[in-house]
Order: sequence, then C-alpha cells, then structure tokens
Amino acid sequence: AQSLLQLWKAYSNAHSEAAARLKQQEAKFQQLANISMSGNNLAEILPPALQDIKELQHDVQKTKEAFLQNSSVLDRLPQPAESSTHMLLPGPLHSLQRAAYLEKMLLVKANEFEFVLSQFKDFGVRLESLKGLIMHEEENLDRLHQQEKENPDSFLNHVLALTAQSPDIEHLNEVSLKLPLSDVAVKTLQNMNRQWIRATATALERCSELQGIGLNEKFLYCCEKWIQLLEKIEEALKVDVANSLPELLEQQKTYEMLEAEVSINQTIADSYVTQSLQLLDTTEIENRPEFITEFSKLTDRWQNAVQGVRQRKGDVDGLVRQWQDFTTSVENLFRFLTDTSHLLSAVKGQERFSLYQTRSLIHELKNKEIHFQRRRTTYALTLEAGEKLLLTTDLKTKESVGRRISQLQDSWKDMEPQLAEMIKQFQSTVETWDQCEKKIKELKSRLQVLKAQSEDPLPELHEDLHNEKELIKELEQSLASWTQNLKELQTMKADLTRHVLVEDVMVLKEQIEHLHRQWEDLCLRVAIRKQEIEDRLNTWVVFNEKNKELCAWLVQMENKVLQTADINIEEMIEKLQKGEEAEGDLCFYSAVGQKHEQPSHLVGSN
Repeated sequence: AQSLLQLWKAYSNAHSEAAARLKQQEAKFQQLANISMSGNNLAEILPPALQDIKELQHDVQKTKEAFLQNSSVLDRLPQPAESSTHMLLPGPLHSLQRAAYLEKMLLVKANEFEFVLSQFKDFGVRLESLKGLIMHEEENLDRLHQQEKENPDSFLNHVLALTAQSPDIEHLNEVSLKLPLSDVAVKTLQNMNRQWIRATATALERCSELQGIGLNEKFLYCCEKWIQLLEKIEEALKVDVANSLPELLEQQKTYEMLEAEVSINQTIADSYVTQSLQLLDTTEIENRPEFITEFSKLTDRWQNAVQGVRQRKGDVDGLVRQWQDFTTSVENLFRFLTDTSHLLSAVKGQERFSLYQTRSLIHELKNKEIHFQRRRTTYALTLEAGEKLLLTTDLKTKESVGRRISQLQDSWKDMEPQLAEMIKQFQSTVETWDQCEKKIKELKSRLQVLKAQSEDPLPELHEDLHNEKELIKELEQSLASWTQNLKELQTMKADLTRHVLVEDVMVLKEQIEHLHRQWEDLCLRVAIRKQEIEDRLNTWVVFNEKNKELCAWLVQMENKVLQTADINIEEMIEKLQKGEEAEGDLCFYSAVGQKHEQPSHLVGSN
C-alpha cells in the first residue's frame, strides 16, 4: 500500500508539472497566434516570432514525452472501479491530445510565418537584384558618355538591357501591393522605379541623338541596320508562342527589347520614307515602277513588323499574366487547404474540449468557412484559367496543369464538407449545452413556484380544504412529469460528456443533482401537505357527525319538555343543563381528539 501511494504521488506530481508546462505553452502560442499579419513592421517581427515557434515546438515535444513517460507509471497503478470518482483524476489521454493539438497548430502558424518571410525574402532579393542591375547599367552609360567617340550600338545594348527589366519591375510593383512592406522597403522600391525610369529615359534620349547624328553621316549604314532589325523581327515572329511560363518570360523580355528597338529605329524608317519620296521627285531613278514597288514592299513589311511585335507582345504579356495568376492562385489555394487540413486534423485528434474552447473553435472554423466563400470565386477563375492553359500548352505542360487542377478539385471537394460537418458538430454541442442550461433554469423557476404554493398556510374552512386538495392533485401531476424532464437532462448531459471536458460537465451534473434533491424535497413536502389536508377533512367529518348527534339530543330534550307537563320547570332546566354538558363534552372531545383541532368559533357557532 505504501509503494502504491508513492506511485500515485509520483504520477500526480509529474502529471501536474507537465500539465502546468503545457498550459504555459498554450498561453505562449496564443500570444504568437495573435500577431497581426498586416502591420508594416512584419518583416522585423516575424523572424524572432518564428524562432519562438521553433523553440515552442521543441518544448511541446518534450512535454509530450513527459506525458508518455508518466502514462507508463499510471499503467503500473491499479485501475479504479467504473463507479468510482476516477473521472476526476488527471487524464493522461486528454493531456496528450491537447499537446498533439498544440503541436499541429504550431505547425500551421510556423508554415504561415515561413511563407510570409519567404515572400519578403524573395521580394528583397528581386529588389536588390534589379537595383544592382540598374546601377550597373547607369555606370556603363556614364562611362560611354565620357568617351571621346560614343558608339550608338553600345548605347543601344544598354538601353535594351534596361528595357528587358520592364516586366520584372512591373511584376515586383504588383507583388509590393500584396505585401505589408516596411516604410524603408517602400522607399527603396520607389527609388528603384525612379532610377530605372531616369536611366532608361536618359539612355533612349542619347541613343536617339546618336541615331540622328548617324543618319546625317552614315545614312546607308543606318538603313542596313534598320533592314537587319526588320529581318530579325520577321524571324522572331515566325517562332510560335512558348508553352511554359519560363519560356514565356524569356519571350516577354525579347519582345520588350524588340519594341524598344522599333521605337529607336522608327527615326530611320521615317528618314528612309522621306529620302525615298524625295528621290521620286528627281530624275535620278531609272526604273521608277520597280523602285516604287520595292519601296512599298519595304514600308509594308515594316508596318507589319511593328504591328506584329505589338500584337505578339500583347499576346505574350497576356499569357504570362494568365500563367502567373494561375500559378499564384493554385499555390495560395493549396496553402489555404493545407492549413485547413492541419486545423481539422488537430481538432479531430482531440476528443473533448472545454466549453470555452468549443465556442472559440466554432468562431475559428466559421472564419475558415467565410474564407472558403471568399475564395470560391478565385477557385472558379483558377479552374477556368487552367482549362484555357490546357488548350495552349504542349503535352508535358498539359499533363502538369491537368494534374494540378485535379489535385485542387479533389482537395477542395474533400475539405469543404469536412469543415461544414465539424462546424455542425460543435454547434450541436453548444446548442445542447445551452438547451440544458435553459431547461435547468426553467425547471428551477417552476420548482420555486411549486414550492411557494406548497408553503401557503392551509385553509380552515371545509370548502377551502376541498379546493386545496384539488390544487395538491395538480401539484402531484406537475411533479410526476418531472421524471421525464430529468431523464431528458441526463440524456443531454451524457451526450455532452462525449464532447466536453469532464470539469465543465461536472458543473451541469451538480446543477442537475441539486435540482433533483429539490424535487425530492418538494415531493415530500407535497405528500405531508396532502396528509395534513386529509386529516383536517377527516376531522371535519367527525365534527359534523357529533354535531348531528348533539342536534338530535336537543330535539329529544325539547320533546320531553312538551310531553311532561307536570314536571317542575326548574327540575327540567337542571336536567337539560346536565344533559347538554354531558353531550357537549362528548362532542367536543370527540372532535378535538383528532390530529388537528377545529377552529373554536366553528364549535361555538354550533
């Protein structure tokens, strides 16, 4: 017995220590979970918060191990009988479930923090990369300016290098709108945009100036370069639009540069048209029809090339945006579904929750349901975008897109009903609890009314006693119907025990037991009151019988007086008085000899 007592103490102490640590860890997690994800200082807050989560995950793992180790001690202890109070003992299973739940919620929060930090990191890397590239090109342009003889081709290369970054800069600006950037990051982005615009505009202006100088000095050379660009554009337009996002991004840069070259070389095209028209006004051209034909063909080719570049660039930009929207939407939806899956898994892993936790989970799960509704449009548009991409991609990419769409549909269709079912289950638990509390309150109020009725003073008049007897019958009927009410309460309590912590259910149990004791006490009161009424009614019966006997005796005495005329009046009065006293005493003592005494004024009146 001594060794068992020591084991019980060891188990209880170890469990209490582990439970206290778990409670502290739950409180710490709640602090981390309450971090606002929309503040502009998020990039500074999240790294230490993520580190705290990592440390908390390690601590929770150690707490789980402590619970498991403690359960081995419990296994060596004799298990209490089913009817004992073992339900009040610390529950190792529930503690393990709480720790497992906390572990999964920490994983969800860690994934959220890591994703946001990865976005910040990716944004920062891209921003620094573009900033460095622009600064490098500006330095190159400054060096070219300082040269005695500036080379238009060198300037053009740097212009194209800057122009090629236009899609990346535009995409980075779009990303910045979705991130809670710090003031420093926003200012850096704005400076980079201004730097790029300034550098590109300066380079384009200088390139156009050099182009104008070149036209005056080397018109034929410039025309040859223009024709080479025309041929390059025509060759580029022969290439089909790419089938994957990486290839599309390369084509996007290509057409950005081609469009810039078209803009720069438009001066040459205009000069060529002007020079050609001037030649037509002279007699220097020997074969005018052939010249006009060649001139028309060349200008048409150029116009077609310009329109082709513009059209192709628009097509590629549209496909890139479509791909980026599809990829981003799929990733966001999968991340949302994964987080929801972790949450549902964590909730399913714990059999019982406190009433407070249950209400909190309903709020959290309903928020998830609202997010599902908000994402429904995104989900539909993502599927629609995916179907369009299936029509424009090659076999390999088509299979990849099709697989992602199928996975997304399966996850969505699987997760949404699970979430709805879990909300329904928790709402049912809370509704049952509320109904139970409401019913207890109603029954308690009814008991108080019935108790007040049972405590009213008993009436003394015969007719009032009969009315009171009918009221007692109604009271008995009301109390008899309580058995069903108490059964319903016990059923609701049993249902709650499967979902709510024992500590919370004990509150209801105590209220129901107190109500039951009050009911039993009232039943006893009503039974006693009923007996009192019966006793008083019986007393009235005896009294009425004795009263009749007295009245009959008086009539007899009257008759004797009338029949015996020779009797002395004084003797008759004396006999009558003696008879009245004897009969009166008999009636009185018979009446008051019952359990309760009749009112004196009633006896006197008769």
